[in-house]
Amino acid sequence: MKDRNAVSTLKGYFYQFDFSILQLLSLDNMADKVTIEGIEDIDITTIDSKTAIQCKYYEGTEYNHSEIAEAIKYLLMDFSERKNNGSKKINYMLYGYYLKGQEKLPDIIDVSFLKSKFLTHKHKKKDTGEFQIVKEYEQLNLTDKDLEDFLTLVKVDVNAQKLEQQLQDVYSKITKVFKCTTFEAEHYYYNNALKTIKNIAICEKQSEREISKKEFLNEIDKKEILFNRWFYLYRTQKEIFKKIRKEYFTSLNIAPYERFFLLEVDQDDFNLVLIKDLIYIIIKKWSKCSKREQHPFCSYIYFHNILEKQLIMLKKELYRENVNFIDGFPFLGADFYAETLSLPATHENKLQIKIINDMHMIDDVIEKIHQRVEIYQFYKNEVFYMGSDNVKHVKMQIEKLDNIKEII
Repeated sequence: MKDRNAVSTLKGYFYQFDFSILQLLSLDNMADKVTIEGIEDIDITTIDSKTAIQCKYYEGTEYNHSEIAEAIKYLLMDFSERKNNGSKKINYMLYGYYLKGQEKLPDIIDVSFLKSKFLTHKHKKKDTGEFQIVKEYEQLNLTDKDLEDFLTLVKVDVNAQKLEQQLQDVYSKITKVFKCTTFEAEHYYYNNALKTIKNIAICEKQSEREISKKEFLNEIDKKEILFNRWFYLYRTQKEIFKKIRKEYFTSLNIAPYERFFLLEVDQDDFNLVLIKDLIYIIIKKWSKCSKREQHPFCSYIYFHNILEKQLIMLKKELYRENVNFIDGFPFLGADFYAETLSLPATHENKLQIKIINDMHMIDDVIEKIHQRVEIYQFYKNEVFYMGSDNVKHVKMQIEKLDNIKEII
C-alpha cells in the first residue's frame, strides 16, 4: 500500500509540473508569468489578469463532490479576503483528473449547488462528540450575491487529461516552439524544463518561484541530455539509455565521419578495466580499416580529469594488447602535432583509436580535419568542453562512467 501511495504522490508531482510547463509554453506574451505554489498550486499572471489554479491528479479515485469541496473552500477564502481588503479580483480554476464519476458534476454550477454540495458539511465537536452543520459561506459572511460573483470567476474542470496524454501534449508543444524532433523535445527540452520547474518549486520565497515565459524558454533552450533524477523516476534508466542509443549510436551503415568521444573520469571511482572496455567498444563500432572498407576511419577519445600517470598506464596496457593508436607525439621529446593526430586511418596504417591527451588539443585537431566532425561528450556535473557551433556536439550528463557502456 505504501508503494502505491508513493507512486500516486509521485505522479501527482509530475502532473502538476507538466501542467506548469504546458501553461508556460502556451502563454501569449513573453512577459507573462507562472508562479509555482503561489496563491494556489499554479498562478498565471498576464498583462490583463491573474488566475490561481489548483491542479490535482487522482488516478484511482472516483469523482465525488466531497473530493473537491476542500479545494473550493480555499478558493472561496481567497475571494473573501480580497473582497474584504479591497484587493483586485482574480480568476480561479480547479483542474483535476479522476478515474470516473465526472458526470456527477453539472455543466453549470449555481449558488444553490455551490452551497449545498461544496460549502456545507458536518463537523464533529471535540468536547461532546456531537455533529454540527457548518456552512462555510456563513462563516465568511458571504451573501448569495457574493457567491454569484465568485462563480463568475471560478472554473471547475474535472475532465482533465490523463498523465500520459498531458505529457504528449507537452512534447507536441515543445516541438512547435523549438522546431525540434520528438526525441529532442523529450530528452533535451522537457528534461531541462522539468529540472527548471523542480528547482524553482523548492525555493522559499514566492518571488523566486515565479518565472516568465521568456526566462523559461531561455533556461530550457540547452541541447544537453541531463542526468535528472526526477526524469529517471518517470522514465527508467534502461528505457532512456535505449532511446539515446537508438537516436545516436545505432546504425547499419556507419558513415566515415571523424568522431570525438569525450569522457569524464571520476577519480573517486577510477577503473582502468572499464576505461579499456569503453575503448574497445568504440574501436569495434566506430573504427573501420579493412581493405573492404572504401573509406576507412577511426575515432578520437579524450578522458577528462584523468591523471597523467593513469593515462600513461592506459597507453601501456593498450600497447601491450596490440591496440594500434596514436596521440599526436611522433617521437620521444617531440612537441604535439595536430597534423599527426589528425592523420587519416587507412588500410596500411590500420589505426584503431586516436588518443587526445589534453582538452586544448581538440580544437587544434578539428582545424586540421576536412571531413564531417561529430562530438559526443559524456560529463558528470558540468559540460567541460564547449566546442564550436559549426560542429555536431551531443552533450550527455551521466551518473557514472559505466552508463556509457549501456548507451553506446
